[in-house]
Amino acid sequence: FFFFFDIVSIALLPFVLLLFSSSCRIIITETDATQIRRFVNIASDASLETNLEKNVRELCRLVSAESISASGTKGGGVEDARKIVEQKLKELKFDSIKTFDLEKYHPKAHSVMVGTKVINKPTFADFDETLIPTVLFYNHYDVQPADGLWTESEAFPKTFEECVNTNPETGNMTQVKGRGASDNKGNLWAVLSAIEAYMTKKGNKPVR
Repeated sequence: FFFFFDIVSIALLPFVLLLFSSSCRIIITETDATQIRRFVNIASDASLETNLEKNVRELCRLVSAESISASGTKGGGVEDARKIVEQKLKELKFDSIKTFDLEKYHPKAHSVMVGTKVINKPTFADFDETLIPTVLFYNHYDVQPADGLWTESEAFPKTFEECVNTNPETGNMTQVKGRGASDNKGNLWAVLSAIEAYMTKKGNKPVR
C-alpha cells in the first residue's frame, strides 16, 4: 500500500468501509455493516466488527487534533495529526514511512508523509515482485476551524464521550462528531482499519 498524506487534496479510492453523512458526521448504520461484508474476500469482517470500538476510539483521537492548516502556523495541530497517523503506520509495520518538509517551496507549506507496505509478500526466491498489485490511497488530515459554526469542544472533542453519540436503548455507537470526521480523517482511518483487517486474515493475496 502506498499512502500519501497531505493537507491539500481530497482523494480516496472507493475502498471506504463506512458511509459518510454531511456536516462532518459519520453515521454508523446497518447498511455500513452490509458494505463491510462485501469485502469478506479482501478483509476480515469479523476483525472489523471485533475492533469497531477500538477503531472509532483511534479515529476520535485523530479528530481531537486541532489540525487547522488555514492558520498558516507551522507545526501545531497539523503536526500532532501527522504524528498520530505516523504512529498508526508504525503499528501496522509499514516498510517505509517518509516525511517531506515542503517549507522550501512555500513558508507556510506543511509536510507530506508517504508510507509503503507489501502485505503477504511471497518468500520464494524467484518471485517477481512486479506482479504484486499496487493500491494507492491519498488522504489529508487538515481541517477548517470552528468558525463560529461549532463550539471548540464540538469541533475538536477531547473525550470519547464528546466525540461519539450512542443509542441510549442499545448502547451502539451511532455518530462520530467533529471537524474531519467525514472530511477526511474518517475516510483515512477507515482505510487504515481495512488494511489492519486485511493483514489479520490468513490466505489473502499479496498486495503493495
